Amino acid sequence: MAFWLAGWTAGCVAIANKLFHEPTLENGMFATPFFIGWLFGALVLLTTIFDRQELRLSPDAVALVWRTYTGRQVQRVPLAEIRSVDIDVTGTEHSSGGVNRRVRIETLGKPLTFGGSLSVSDCDAVIREIVRYVEAHCPSSLRRDEPHGSSTAAETASGAEAAELLAPRAAGFVQRQAVHRGPRSSAELELTDLSSRVEPPPDTPWRCDQDVDGVSFRWRGRFQLGALVAVLFLNGFWNSIVGIFLMQAIKQGEIGLHLFLIPFELIGLLLLAGIPALITMPLWRRRWTCSRHALDCYAGVLGIGPRRHYDIVGVERISLFDRRNDKYWHGGKVGSDAEGKDYDVLLHDAGETGQIRLGPLTEAEARWVAATIRANCPAWFR
Repeated sequence: MAFWLAGWTAGCVAIANKLFHEPTLENGMFATPFFIGWLFGALVLLTTIFDRQELRLSPDAVALVWRTYTGRQVQRVPLAEIRSVDIDVTGTEHSSGGVNRRVRIETLGKPLTFGGSLSVSDCDAVIREIVRYVEAHCPSSLRRDEPHGSSTAAETASGAEAAELLAPRAAGFVQRQAVHRGPRSSAELELTDLSSRVEPPPDTPWRCDQDVDGVSFRWRGRFQLGALVAVLFLNGFWNSIVGIFLMQAIKQGEIGLHLFLIPFELIGLLLLAGIPALITMPLWRRRWTCSRHALDCYAGVLGIGPRRHYDIVGVERISLFDRRNDKYWHGGKVGSDAEGKDYDVLLHDAGETGQIRLGPLTEAEARWVAATIRANCPAWFR
């Protein structure tokens, strides 16, 4: 990476020198993708040098400490909220990046992912240690509702991948392969105990307001600097290249080139639209208002957005819907959301509304929302 960046730097210096002596719009647009590529390469090199991860196990929690050149981040999860430990696999042997294996710790909230490009033996060693520690200090947290190396996962893999899926690993956790796992027979989970979680998860962005008439849940968007920087990089890189060809098409008056550039221009416009969308993220709102005999849902910005009203006749039961086991929510692919928002709360109403879906949420948020509705809206239930 350092050698590539050195060569790229020499090219950028030559381009900058030309731009300094001939400061035209065309030269500026030509230089932009090269400068952005240099910045991207520099960030990747700094990340490679200074990026460090540490997984700390304590009697009450597991903490992922991530040190980078920009600072230090810590994600802490109580042992009681750990649901499973497995290997997260992305890519294939024939892809450009190869196979990337990480240890993924499924929790009631946002999952923890540790490592990168680990070998199978390294993943096994880390998983065995985590499982051994959790079973010693909080044995009731790990799920044991599905055997490891299920036949469904093995049927969708072949060769070395199948052998890897069926290789013996530490017992006591659920295997959820990111790209090989098949759907379960049912994605719906019945809630038999709604009093187990009535407090909101500590890391949830959702807030709850309770009154005599019911309860309301509200969500507020958060500003994401990293996502904004990434979109700015993409805009500069893509639109500068498209701009060069567009200028040539205008100068030469080539209709064919104009028609050829239309899909690339549309992609550029979509990238540009991402900038105000990310800047205004703190203004985005979602709200679920549960009154005595109705449910009102809203999602939008500055009061502009879809609103839905449901008349509640009588909720017969509440359940959770696991999106990881339903291909409809993943475009034909079954996997887990990076933020752990894999669940919906399903309200089964006896009226014409039928099934009402609230989500996406993490498992902890879904259980909290379901328990709060059950406790604060007794008129809904028969």
